[in-house]
Amino acid sequence: MITREESEKLYLYCLEELRLIIEHPYENDALEERLTTIQYKLETLFQNTL
Repeated sequence: MITREESEKLYLYCLEELRLIIEHPYENDALEERLTTIQYKLETLFQNTL
């Protein structure tokens, strides 16, 4: 299980990544990879909160 602090870091990381993707859609060379990473981190966060 992850700590609350780790959960917050994961959440903030995902928010920042999504913000960057939205604000700079044409500067995302590895968009699919970045989105996959965000998905994985959010799934990890969700699974560890159950």
